[in-house]
This record gives sequence, structure tokens and C-alpha cells, in this order.
Amino acid sequence: LIEYAKQFTKEFASRITGVEEAVIDQMVDMIEEAGDQICSWPGTGLEHQRNGVSNSRITSLIDCLVGAVDQKGGMLLTENHKRNDLTLNDEFVRELEPIGRSKYPIIDYFKRESHTLMLMDTILTGKYEGRDYPFKGLIMTAADPMFTEANTSKTKKALSSLELFVVKDVMMTETAKLAHYIIPAASNFERDELYFNGIEQSCYLAAKCIDSGLQTEYEFYKGLADRLGAGEYFPWKDEKELINYIMEPSGYDYDYLKEHPSGVRACPVRYKKHEERLARGEKPFPTPTGKIELCSTVLEKFGYKGIPTIDDLPDYIKEPDPEYPWPCTTGARKVYYFHGRYRNIPQIKKAHPHAEVEIHEEDAESLGLKEGDLVNVTSKQGRITLPVKIMQRGTFAKGAFQITHGFADANANLLTDDTDRCPISGFPALKCVNVKIEKA
Repeated sequence: LIEYAKQFTKEFASRITGVEEAVIDQMVDMIEEAGDQICSWPGTGLEHQRNGVSNSRITSLIDCLVGAVDQKGGMLLTENHKRNDLTLNDEFVRELEPIGRSKYPIIDYFKRESHTLMLMDTILTGKYEGRDYPFKGLIMTAADPMFTEANTSKTKKALSSLELFVVKDVMMTETAKLAHYIIPAASNFERDELYFNGIEQSCYLAAKCIDSGLQTEYEFYKGLADRLGAGEYFPWKDEKELINYIMEPSGYDYDYLKEHPSGVRACPVRYKKHEERLARGEKPFPTPTGKIELCSTVLEKFGYKGIPTIDDLPDYIKEPDPEYPWPCTTGARKVYYFHGRYRNIPQIKKAHPHAEVEIHEEDAESLGLKEGDLVNVTSKQGRITLPVKIMQRGTFAKGAFQITHGFADANANLLTDDTDRCPISGFPALKCVNVKIEKA
């Protein structure tokens, strides 16, 4: 790791990031001064990149290298309630390879999930890895891929081609509009729901307080399973029995949690737990080696480099595309919304009614744009038309644009590329799309 890092000099880092060398010095000084009292939090800004996994690993490794692991004020390794697992990975033998396993084996290793971007291609072609893989029906709850998947045009085409598409949700989402059947879902006030807070190491029951007669997700899927001959996998008659099963190893049940609505802690926060485990002769950390792995044995097992590496710089850094010269990032959070959620509430919509392309004031001046001008933002995937929002100096990076996703009138994911992905996670580079901009 040390040898690989030597090529990333301060001068090189400044040139490709636009962060001044003096600011890099300041960051290093702050980390050194803080010592083991720092906690880095990668988040989607680093994950939704072409080098997403390496970005997140590098950020975490800084904490490890300065000793900020499981320290007060550092990166806490949380403990939480023991609970029963609801996956069927041990009971159910999958006859078909999960979509994406061969290309992104890490997803299957950690999450036992398919790759949703590759699913769209499988739906459209009926094939996966050159083999027949007919995917003709989908039942979806609590998701809106028409807003959250990269390359909305392909997503719409794929979902529209299904022979059966069922959506169960609390709102008429853009995705629900494509469905053959739309089933109203019980909201969080109309069902019992467990919450686990990792930082507080607590469990909460949000107990049902309104009975509107709507099916919960569990009742819905149990009903389908019973009719399809798979009821043995859903043995609990209702959510109360299900919650009791989940919480059984913790010693707490539904009734106890309902009587304690402020939550129940698994245990007080403790630090340096790895030292206790080491003293007992146990593995200090939950890795194959039991150590902090600067070089990941899991990644090496699957044929990746063990250390985090930058395998491919974004196109606009390597060699700017003359046709699409501007980098555009998508999906910065607005406090009013969460993805596509709450956009049907008039009071909230009044605060932020439509999509905008955010531009640094100097970039706007160079392009001859002023606040409110309608512009076409175009990528190789598509085009959207939206007004300009000029950002004040000091609040926004020069040389790039930002478009918040979740707006039906200008869907940012019409611009994003579903094939531009991190080679390890398969996550799309939603935070870096090459675009051009013109007055509409």
C-alpha cells in the first residue's frame, strides 16, 4: 500500500481533484492533530463512482492508519441485539445463478443479491451470460427505480416489457404508473415495524396505531407463498409472531418492545473491544485473518487487487470529451425530499418545486447564463431541460454541475450511464456524468 501510494503526490492529487495544495496540507495537519479522534464517513458521493469501493476503503484506511478504530471519537465498531436471520440462503437451493454473480461476485458474497442494473438487460434480452434466462414477472414493494436506477430510458423499456408487473406502494410513483397491478401498501402508521439504530445500539418497535384494513408486506408475501405452495418458508401467522421470532435470541419480545417505545439498548457503548477479544485468544476483527486488512484477502480471493487502487480515472480528467466537456454530478440531497418521496405534498413542493442545474457563478458567466435560464443538459444517454440555479462562490465547486434526482419534470437519471460502473461493486457512476449544456 505504501509503495502504491507514493505516486499520488500532493501535486498530482491537486491537479486531478482541483483541491489546492494548501488545503491538502491543512487536511493532513487536522488529521495528525486529531490523532485517533477522527471518524471518516464515505457516503454515496464516494461510492457512486467508477472507483467506488476503493474510494470507501481508502477513507476507512485513514482511520485505521491513525489508530482511530473503536476509540471514543473514532470509528465505532457497533454491537447490537442478537436476532434470527430471515434469509433463506441455507434452506433454499438456487437453481439459477443470481444475475450479476459472475461479473460482481462480491455482491453475492456479502449480500446474496442480484445486480439490478444487469437485471434490466436480462429482462430485455431474455438472456444472462449468453444463456437463456427468461425474466417475465416482477413484484415490487417500496422502490421507485424510475427515479433511482441509472439510465431511466432503459429501466422504463425493461419494466414496460414485463408480462406481469405488480407494484405495492403507499404513493402513485413513476414506477407504479408502469404496473399492471397497483396494490396500496400499509404505511408505517398502519403496520408494526422494527428499527435498529447502530450508533445507539438500540432496537425500537414502531407499533401499529391505525387499522385501515390494508395488507402489510408480510401478509402480502405470506398470502402469495401460501397459494404458490411455499408457505413453509412463512410459518408466522402475522407480524407480531414474526417480530417475536426475529428478536428471540435477544431476550426481548413484541410486548416488551411495545411497552418501551423509546427503544431498548443491546448494551452500553464499549471501546477497544478488539483488545478484549485478543486477550481471550479470539480473532480481534471480523475479517478472514482477524486483522485490519490493508490488503483484502476477500478481494484477492475473487481475483481483484488486495489494496485499494485507482484503476480508471474519469474521462473528463484523462482527456476531456469535446462534445460532452462538463462533469455533472447527480443526487445531492435536499432536506425536503428523500429520493422520490414527499413530492406529492403541496407544502413541501412549494419549497422546492422543480429540478435545477446548479452551476458555479463563474461557469455561468463563461457560458452566458443567468439565474432561471432554461437549458438543455445532454449526455450520451439522454437530455433533460431545466432552469439554471447559480451557486454563490464558496458553496459549490467550479468546473462541474449538479442535478438533484427525483424530479419527474427533469429526471437526472435520464443522463446517467448504467454501464459506467465500479468494477468491484457494480455501482453506477451517478456522481460523474459527462454532459454538454446549451440554452433551450
